[in-house]
Amino acid sequence: MIFLFFCCSPTSTAITPATSQAPRLPSEIVGKNVEQIIRDWNNELQDRTGKFRKHATAIAEWDRRILQNRNVLIRLEAEVAKVVETQTSLERQLELIETHQKELHWWTAGQAEALSSAIVITDVLVVHQGAEFETADSMTPFDVAVRILDNQLRSLMWIDEKANEFSTRIQRLPNNGAAAERDSGMPRFWLS
Repeated sequence: MIFLFFCCSPTSTAITPATSQAPRLPSEIVGKNVEQIIRDWNNELQDRTGKFRKHATAIAEWDRRILQNRNVLIRLEAEVAKVVETQTSLERQLELIETHQKELHWWTAGQAEALSSAIVITDVLVVHQGAEFETADSMTPFDVAVRILDNQLRSLMWIDEKANEFSTRIQRLPNNGAAAERDSGMPRFWLS
């Protein structure tokens, strides 16, 4: 090999050829015989092979962990999909509940208006008929409605009490009828 060096001087440019040298032997093999060189190379090869195996084992462990984490991520992705589906379902149900709530609000508002007008009508009737409701100046339409509902509740309780009495009487009839038949000795054909 010939190396050329270019040297630049302020006055002139000159090209000088470099002298070629014979390649030098690596310092590891200088002064050693072939057996020693091969033995050193084998030792170095074993050291590097051991290091390579350590690195390969570490990389294999990393691969195993990556695969495990991949499986965990796949499971998490499936769970997230389920959560998203559940959330979507809950949002739909929430919208449905809100719709029902709005409908109920409008219905109750209508019922409140109807009740208010009923109270006004009741108030007018009470005033015009001079009914048994003695409304003081301090009674509100709500108080009047409470009184009316209280009277209706008492009436319903009286009806319930009478219904229970009749039910008890009806239950006693078959028992009394059988006792009366035994006492009279006459058969009752309509019961058999």
